[in-house]
Amino acid sequence: MKRADDPYETAPRVTRLLLPAYIFLLAGCLSTRNFPAPTPGSLPLAEPSAKFASTVEMRYLGSAGYLFRRGDHALITGPHYTNPHWLRVGLWRIQPDTALIDWLHPQLSASAVEAILVGHAHYDHLLDVPYIARKHHPQATVYGNPTAINLTLAAEPSLAGRVVSLDDEVSRDGAVGEWQYVSDGRIRFMALAAEHGPHAFKVHVMKGQVTEVPRKLPRSAWRWKEGETLTYLIDFMGEDRQTVDFRIYYADATTPGKVGLPPELDSADRHRIDLAILCVGSAHALKGYPETFMDNYNPRAVVLGHWENFFRSPVEGVFRMRTTHLNEFIAIVEERLAADARWILPRPGSTYHLDIEPAPTAAVGSAD
Repeated sequence: MKRADDPYETAPRVTRLLLPAYIFLLAGCLSTRNFPAPTPGSLPLAEPSAKFASTVEMRYLGSAGYLFRRGDHALITGPHYTNPHWLRVGLWRIQPDTALIDWLHPQLSASAVEAILVGHAHYDHLLDVPYIARKHHPQATVYGNPTAINLTLAAEPSLAGRVVSLDDEVSRDGAVGEWQYVSDGRIRFMALAAEHGPHAFKVHVMKGQVTEVPRKLPRSAWRWKEGETLTYLIDFMGEDRQTVDFRIYYADATTPGKVGLPPELDSADRHRIDLAILCVGSAHALKGYPETFMDNYNPRAVVLGHWENFFRSPVEGVFRMRTTHLNEFIAIVEERLAADARWILPRPGSTYHLDIEPAPTAAVGSAD
């Protein structure tokens, strides 16, 4: 029975019973391809240099986590390293592996990261975020849906002054949302309302919201409800704080149809998407993903994220699940890429420097 003070939605009994079998099948469908373990993040990143005048640095943190940096300014999206075993996820308790986080998370100055963006509140996107915000980025604000913020405060009450619940500021139904500015105006972002697509076998698990701050950190993966899924437009701005130098579209989940896609912006804000972060995991279970995005926009580069097995510790190496249908996803992207574009399948811990075009170009396509 649901307690009066329990802010969680109670999962249907049948779904609860099916989850261990679902995860068992998911975890058991591994390919034989094995990538090396990630490079330890405890090794400091290179100091900012002249190359940041013409590039944006991207480091893949695993799952749907990324570090984007230009010079002294950086932004992070949903870092996740813990990767609890599937038995623990399905049947037992989960908690952040702080030693592993400290070993893998990139070392930056205390002031470099001012924002951590979370697309939705499932454990594989949020579990490690509260600890990382407190321990590694003491000046960063965590942005996300109300459920993500409530769970973050349950984990780290000390972050009470460093969280922003995005709701009224979100772009919905084609309307332009509110830009959020950080890093002295050199980075801005806009949250876009989306919907989380189904998981493997078209089963959608851990739906629902957490409507108030829980009394303690949830130990069961079931209680890391997703809340409203958000995608983001992220802009690295020029020195004038008005011109867009580099635009990123970020999605940490599949999203159906045209929801979660960028709205039609005013002429002053139009810019081609330089880098699109798309979600590979369970894309095959959602018709039209990523075709709808690729057919409506013209990104210069596409990153295929959330492709690896997040039920195994990264210290064992990086494994891919057959259930991701990775080759089919790549074929769809390749077929629709512009002639000047490329795709990237990043290994956790890998770093890329992406060129900034000399001059802004108008956005191509829309979701209208």
